[in-house]
Amino acid sequence: MHLEAARIFTTHADTFLAKDGTKNYILFFYNNMEIRPGGGFIGSFAHIAFERYGLKQFKVYDVYDADGQLNAHIEPPKAIRQILGQPHWFLRDSNFSPDFEQNVKTAEYFLDKELQLDAFDGAIGITTTAMTYMLEAFGDVYVPDFEEVVNKDNFYLKTQAQSENNFFPGSKQKKNYLSSLGKILFLKLDDASPALLAKNLRRAFDEKHIVMFMRDKAFASDIEKLHWSGQTIYPQCATENDNCIINHIFPVDANLGVNKANYFVSKFVHLTSRFQKDGGVSNQLTVSFTNSSAANIFPGGRYINYFQLYLPHNALIESIDIDGAVVDEFDETQSGFFKIIGTPIEVDPQKSSSVNVAYSLNTKAQTGANTYQVVIQKQIGAFNSDFSFEIHFPNNMTVTDQNFKSLAKNNVVGYNSSLSTDKIFVLQFIKE
Repeated sequence: MHLEAARIFTTHADTFLAKDGTKNYILFFYNNMEIRPGGGFIGSFAHIAFERYGLKQFKVYDVYDADGQLNAHIEPPKAIRQILGQPHWFLRDSNFSPDFEQNVKTAEYFLDKELQLDAFDGAIGITTTAMTYMLEAFGDVYVPDFEEVVNKDNFYLKTQAQSENNFFPGSKQKKNYLSSLGKILFLKLDDASPALLAKNLRRAFDEKHIVMFMRDKAFASDIEKLHWSGQTIYPQCATENDNCIINHIFPVDANLGVNKANYFVSKFVHLTSRFQKDGGVSNQLTVSFTNSSAANIFPGGRYINYFQLYLPHNALIESIDIDGAVVDEFDETQSGFFKIIGTPIEVDPQKSSSVNVAYSLNTKAQTGANTYQVVIQKQIGAFNSDFSFEIHFPNNMTVTDQNFKSLAKNNVVGYNSSLSTDKIFVLQFIKE
């Protein structure tokens, strides 16, 4: 993968760095301590331009500067209006899709309306976590404009302190800090450890803490091959088996509590699938959240999460509960290949809470060879979390092959993993 990534970026260097002419890009800084479906709250963004291999422009904007210039009303997604209490939609909340390309197009709409910025050749989303990964290669970085030393261990707290210190919408504190740091890192590239920088950049891309969208079709195609585009994966079978049962799972979180509680929140995902003798399969997905924030004091506090779950379009939702309390009213929509359900879940400091979704798939195992494919997709900007599953088979079904090492006992196949990137599990079995 290292060699393939190097080959791709070398191949497209002339395009990206504007060998002939100028290339313009938009860089979004996603604060994933306040997670949103597309990576995190957009606190700042930058307009970057290259001209004949040189950096022509690196201009950082505070998102409130841009949003303050929006004169038209744009209707926000339902959760933003009802939970966040925001009657209008702004650039800062625009990445409300888990698909990066869709979010780029939405953001460009706002940028055109607010600042008359358009005609970008591509976009990059980078989270706070990715910045800490990259800073490890630079060691201690002195920021003379602020007389501070920044490194991987204090970057988030330093940035947060600067953004909150004497903050008001339209203030220049945060954008100037990020602008100064960004320019210094660019100038100090020769001082960074090349091996460590390459390793940590790849880690950030693989874990979806950096995502890219390019309008050059050849470049975009190669980015997709590396799974670095931040696109939603559409359910399709990885094998050529005629009878393939796909269970595609994509949990998506949106912190709408106006805090940075995700700094303190951990998540665990568990799936149980049970095949019946007639070939039907029922599922129970449990997503547990633990909030280790000390108290209701900023940047921590209560975690107010609009939780969404993307499932195959043919999934039948049987029940939803939060900590055993049945959720009678929840959002349910169809979008392309997916059925999407959504419900708020709140987790107080020093507490845990779980949402449980029971659903079935209308595709059944047939007599003979079958494939069961479980896909769990990771959200852009999400921290690595634990994931486990159990698949229960009746006596008339026998597993013949699988693409992962598992724990198997009494017709139950089990697996434990860390969800650092998208995972695809394929089991082949025979039904008598």
